[in-house]
Amino acid sequence: WQSKEAVLQCVAEIRIDLGKISPELEFAIGISRICDGAAKLSQAYREAKDTLLIGRKLDAAKSDYLFSDLGIYQILMQFKDVPEMPSSA
Repeated sequence: WQSKEAVLQCVAEIRIDLGKISPELEFAIGISRICDGAAKLSQAYREAKDTLLIGRKLDAAKSDYLFSDLGIYQILMQFKDVPEMPSSA
């Protein structure tokens, strides 16, 4: 993928093809960063899934969510699996 526009064009084509098969189908898509190699597919899947979850909370009216659009949430996603610090009280 060379650009955000190319990714969104591909998504639009997928939506058109699926609309021909099942016009009543509604779905949302989370899109991760580019994955360079099969070893990173699970990471890309988690990123796309998290992007979809966060994107829907930020703007439920949209149906396509890109990791690159998340801004500060990109950084916060890195800490979602870090255990909480024990309280010193």
